[in-house]
Amino acid sequence: MSLAVIFGLGFAGYRAMNHTVSQASNIYSTKKQSGSASSASASMSSEASGATASEQAVEQSNNSKAGTRHSDEQVKALTGNVKQSKTAQADTARSGTSNKIKAVRSKSNRSTDTAKQTATCSLVVRGPIKSGNHVLLSKSAITIHSGDTVGKVLIRVAKASHVAVSYQGNGTTLYVRGIAGLFEFDKGSGSGWLYAVNGKFPGYSSGKYRVKKGDKIQWLYTANLGKDRDAPRVSQR
Repeated sequence: MSLAVIFGLGFAGYRAMNHTVSQASNIYSTKKQSGSASSASASMSSEASGATASEQAVEQSNNSKAGTRHSDEQVKALTGNVKQSKTAQADTARSGTSNKIKAVRSKSNRSTDTAKQTATCSLVVRGPIKSGNHVLLSKSAITIHSGDTVGKVLIRVAKASHVAVSYQGNGTTLYVRGIAGLFEFDKGSGSGWLYAVNGKFPGYSSGKYRVKKGDKIQWLYTANLGKDRDAPRVSQR
């Protein structure tokens, strides 16, 4: 009887210990699984964070490269604008220079044309042959004005050269009495002034003879009514 009781108590204690050990083992397994799950979650979270950081770094790098490309494009665009501006300025300067050259050439051509179109004549005044036939006044390339006569040309050129001319009448009645202080009758009763154009003596008033381009005018002092000058007539009236 006593053995049965002892054996029963021992078996009950053994079951109680096994139950306790089994519970402890289950708790340990549960904690271990929980820890493993936590570790896996943490690992996944870390990997996810790492992936996100990598993606962000890649995106930042791409943005940086894109920004660099944009910056390069802006620099190229600005450089292109500057080059275009300089080219435009150079073209404008060349155009301005070319226009100035053309204007100078045009002005020069106009001046040349004007010079070609300007009609001129020449004038020579000579004293008595016996006194040396000296030139008292000489002028070439005299511009011919509208309505110029031999008398008008003499008076205008003599005035510009500060040579005195004495005359009477006007227009077609103009008669020259003295040039450079030498008057008619100073060298005798047949002395006075004659004019010739291109080597010929017109024989009428110097106020009538219209000057033409290229005319060579001479005023000659005669001592004997033009014979010493081979003039057919001496009258200037």
